[in-house]
Amino acid sequence: MANKLDVFETITAQIVAQIEAGAGTFQLPWHRIGCTGFPSNVASGNEYTGSNVLVLWCAAASKGYTSPVWGTYRQWAAKGAQVRGGEKATVGLFFKPTVYQDKTTGKDKAGAYASAFSLFNAAQVDGYVGAPTATPDALIDATERLTHADAVFAATGVAINHGGDRAYYSHNTDTVTLPPRGQFLATATATATETYYATVAHELSHASGHKTRLDRRQGDWTKTTRAEEELVAELGAAFVLAALGITNSPVPDHAQYVASWLSVLKNNPKAIVTAASAAQKAANWVLGRGLPKTATEEPPIAIAA
Repeated sequence: MANKLDVFETITAQIVAQIEAGAGTFQLPWHRIGCTGFPSNVASGNEYTGSNVLVLWCAAASKGYTSPVWGTYRQWAAKGAQVRGGEKATVGLFFKPTVYQDKTTGKDKAGAYASAFSLFNAAQVDGYVGAPTATPDALIDATERLTHADAVFAATGVAINHGGDRAYYSHNTDTVTLPPRGQFLATATATATETYYATVAHELSHASGHKTRLDRRQGDWTKTTRAEEELVAELGAAFVLAALGITNSPVPDHAQYVASWLSVLKNNPKAIVTAASAAQKAANWVLGRGLPKTATEEPPIAIAA
């Protein structure tokens, strides 16, 4: 049991360190590299999901890796590549389905056993010849990209209204309200248009939690539950924007939640895994797709206590 908790603590520590490093300017790990898409596995080609995305984004940001390709020591060896001596691995989280006995009812329940595995980036190995690393210039034209985003967001069926001076999702009316597009400003890393789309993705991630959709908690908020929901929406937006190839820019209004996020993560080592799993589901709903089940994806089942 202690080993399992150590896995969550290790994952959380990596993410907390990166959040704290950028919290002063609200430049968080998922803002830095969201435009490069998702990290993928060298052996299967599958994209990582949930908390593993955050962990690998954090590692890439802190160590300057530009390749999105990762693998275990053995997977790199199978590709004829060699991890260089002295290179340090990044710890990922692997879930194995299991059955455990519920302490309250005594009945068997489906769960998942969490264990750690070590990953190395393509920048840490010699002898690997793969596809060239994607760069922002290699992505599709910005106009085409945002037109595609418009279609994806419209397909959610959630009404997006413009007016006023703040952005929010109303659970009661099931609508998103945004300031006029002209009020969105450019940042050091994104255009005003991209900032606008980052905000839409965030609010639609909130909308995914409606009782007719993913049925996340809505209402009766406490400071902690509000922070948890905002973290889900923040990460959900990062996943959506990465999938659409749009630069993920910090939204200044959300900076107020950073201290609360850190408090939640430090008090509960499993919180980031839970939030990232919920965010993955939110992103999948916004994008109108379901990702294939792989060994690198957190399963939508309870983690055995």
